[in-house]
Amino acid sequence: MGFEAKVTRSTKDGGFDLRLTFRDKGQEQVYLVEVKHWSAPSRPGDKIIKQFAKVIAQEEAKGGVLLSSSGFTNNVGEGLTELERQSVRLGNHNKIISLCKTYYKIDSEVWMAEQNLPTLLHELTVEPGTAFA
Repeated sequence: MGFEAKVTRSTKDGGFDLRLTFRDKGQEQVYLVEVKHWSAPSRPGDKIIKQFAKVIAQEEAKGGVLLSSSGFTNNVGEGLTELERQSVRLGNHNKIISLCKTYYKIDSEVWMAEQNLPTLLHELTVEPGTAFA
């Protein structure tokens, strides 16, 4: 999709699954992605987001996207600092499907991504504490 992607090991991955890198105006930009595929009714909450925000800071990444196929707890984001809220975006099953469709379109050469990569990564995501539309 335009990112250099590195997949971490399935266990002991350091708190993220993908490291996405690209160059913007000569500057390297790094975004981390963590995917949670939990069975309902289990859903990630503040503890997982706080851990992920800490990893983003440790890795000196520009930001991160936490994807969860089962959604998030109802009060997700209530206990986060402003800095934690700004560094993490949340995506549910709709974002996961959107990324798969975008990858398929690009891979099959049906469509070429022409938009800003962070915008592509952040579409259909929300800031912690914001309800999904």
